[in-house]
Amino acid sequence: MGYSMKVLVAEDDPTAQLLLERQLTAWGYEPVIVSDGRAAWNALTAAGGPRLALLDWLMPGIDGTEICRHIRERDDSESFHLIIITVRSDSADVTSGLIAGADDYICKPFHAHELRARLGVGERRLLGAKAVLL
Repeated sequence: MGYSMKVLVAEDDPTAQLLLERQLTAWGYEPVIVSDGRAAWNALTAAGGPRLALLDWLMPGIDGTEICRHIRERDDSESFHLIIITVRSDSADVTSGLIAGADDYICKPFHAHELRARLGVGERRLLGAKAVLL
């Protein structure tokens, strides 16, 4: 890749955190791991914070969809690519997540190749022509 893009992982399950951290690192990303919504918000809004995020729907504090809503209220909201990652697979949940401002939605358990492809979409969107195709 030549660079290491930060990816926020907002997940309160330690096993899922470890799995995602290992997978993202293997793919050349720089994972930023947090376990609650408040820490996710702080990481996303910090100077130099990640712009690509995997947000669990159900977390302590602020949930993933609420973070999406707050980000979309910002003037720089288009500089974020937000992916909800959740066990909630009902069509109404997917719709709610996307309406809340998520750019993408992936259900747990997920396939690694699908997650990598969806991260690649976010990366291309954020970096434009500079992004490397997977």
